[in-house]
Formats: sequence, structure tokens, C-alpha cells
Amino acid sequence: MRLGIFAIDSGGIRYSIEFQRLDSGGNPKRASFNASIIDASSLKPGQDFAELPEVYMIFITEHDVLGEGRPLYTADRVISESGRAFGDGSHIVYVNCEDYDTSTPLGKLTLQEIADYSGLSLSTIRRMANKLEAANQ
Repeated sequence: MRLGIFAIDSGGIRYSIEFQRLDSGGNPKRASFNASIIDASSLKPGQDFAELPEVYMIFITEHDVLGEGRPLYTADRVISESGRAFGDGSHIVYVNCEDYDTSTPLGKLTLQEIADYSGLSLSTIRRMANKLEAANQ
């Protein structure tokens, strides 16, 4: 099952948030592909590339699909030789809910990080999480 949300904030930043139950849905190449589709549809013919909006592709996954045991993974492009941000405005974020238990410090941290990165309030994130949990039962 997959649930998706697409939003544009008042500053024009695009957010694509997907809740993934299958590990295959969290494939990094799929994340890059989806972000590129958002980029391609964000400009009109002849519009300057400098006007491409910032894009956050957020995958909230049931399992730790990247396998490092972290609650949050943020993938931003960098210049390998210097470590400086590439600055293309593309951000891919994975939220690992494998140990999702809001009564634990890790569970609370994961909710707070979702709130911080998405710009949504913690209470909104909790409501979304509770609805998702109820739908999965």
C-alpha cells in the first residue's frame, strides 16, 4: 500500500510525501526519478532553470530500507571533492518507522524530525501517524 501527499508551501517549495509499506517502494532511484518528474513539471517552456523550486521527496517507510539503523536519512547532492552543497534544490528524505513507537525516545525523535523537515506542526504529524496506524490495522 502507498499513500502520497503533494503540497506546495507559501514560498513555492514542493513536498512529495509518500508512505511506503513495501521496501521496493523506497528504492533510491525511484526517489530520484520522482523528484525529477516534479522538477520537469515545475517550469513552463522557456522559463529559466534558476526558477526551479526547491523539492523535498520524503519517503516514510515501514522498514529501514537503507539499512543503517537510523531514524532519518537525508540525501542532498554535494560536490565530492569539496563537500560543498551542490545547491540544486533537490532533497530526498527517508523516515525509518521500523522501530516506530511514540512512547520511546526514538519514536518521539522521529516524529519531531518529520515535523522539523516538513514544516508541519508536531500535532499534525501525530494525527497523520495515528490515522496511518489505524488504516494499517
